[in-house]
Amino acid sequence: MFKVLDEPTFSTGVEIKVPTDKGPQTEKCKPTYRAIDAEEIEVFDLRSVKDTKAFLRRVIVRIDDLTDAKGAPLTWSEEALEAVLRLPYALNPLTVGYFDQLNGAQKGN
Repeated sequence: MFKVLDEPTFSTGVEIKVPTDKGPQTEKCKPTYRAIDAEEIEVFDLRSVKDTKAFLRRVIVRIDDLTDAKGAPLTWSEEALEAVLRLPYALNPLTVGYFDQLNGAQKGN
């Protein structure tokens, strides 16, 4: 039976390539997203950094597996989200992670 939910949530692993002196290093985190209405997605111009950040603020419920620069675990908060959104190399992987999971769910149905 197909359940109709207003804003279902889902988690997925996302790989983010972090620039370093030795080339990109792949690091992983686990965002939990909320699936929003397709018409609402159209409001965001995902070619714009400002709109991409606004989109991610809307769809991200939380991100697990975050650490600070010294490797200590970060407690999830709005401040943690804003710290992630300040990293230009994190925006695309987090956005792609959302759509990949939605498209995968559609392909499987």
